[in-house]
Amino acid sequence: MKLTFNKQERLCSKKQMELLFSKGKNNFAHPLKFIFIEVNTKLQYPAQTMFVVPKRQFKKAHDRNKLKRRMREAYRLNKLNFYNSLKTSNKIIIAAFIYVGKKPEEYKTIEKSMQQHLNLFLPKPYKMININDKETLFASIDKFKEGAKPLFGVMTPQHVLEHLIMSLHLSTGKIQIEFKGQQEIADKIKASIIYSTDEIPQGVKNPLLTNELGALKFNSLELAKQELKNELNYFYNFKQNNPTFMAVHPRMNSLNIEEWTIFQNKHFSHHFKQYDLI
Repeated sequence: MKLTFNKQERLCSKKQMELLFSKGKNNFAHPLKFIFIEVNTKLQYPAQTMFVVPKRQFKKAHDRNKLKRRMREAYRLNKLNFYNSLKTSNKIIIAAFIYVGKKPEEYKTIEKSMQQHLNLFLPKPYKMININDKETLFASIDKFKEGAKPLFGVMTPQHVLEHLIMSLHLSTGKIQIEFKGQQEIADKIKASIIYSTDEIPQGVKNPLLTNELGALKFNSLELAKQELKNELNYFYNFKQNNPTFMAVHPRMNSLNIEEWTIFQNKHFSHHFKQYDLI
């Protein structure tokens, strides 16, 4: 998308303006007030916007016009992620940016305010485990409780821990498998998991698992916790001593040790979320 601001992006309808100012939501970040409302109208762009500088506060037209130019420029240069987020969520909004500062501010101050307002619509970054943060990770492992029910999925706490142990075995070559998928599909999965900020979605099927929960290998949850910690310690040492190591992932084929680390961050996060531990 070109960083322009054309006629179709400007809010001109008096009827829409009346709706906006009577029912719109408000947000303030000095020196701009942001009013917006979602509408069902079909528009060429995901947003139509207007910029207002009150005449009662700035009597001279050239002062008002200068502030409007700064507001429009800040919007033009920062709207891309805002537009993309609206498109992703299938939303159309109309909005107004009103200059409420008592004095003219420099462009950088106006742009900072604009960014704060537009960031309201960006997806919030999700919490993710950092498996290299050993102290925090081990404390989280200890929070798994016998008999706890998952928020999604069917794995019990001990099944989760034993599943993560198996995943660490794959990443260090203790378990070796043959990749049986299509490389084109593997590359797409790798791009979406390893080289993106996306989390692993719920319901993803591991081709190594069946629909039924497998038999547990350890006699208790506490033993499974200790074994997972042991395997993590092994992973830390293995990673340090084998920086060029590669191992096959069942859905993404060969991953190097850094790619495995990224995967495990997201993988642990996915399963810890099952039990609301992050």
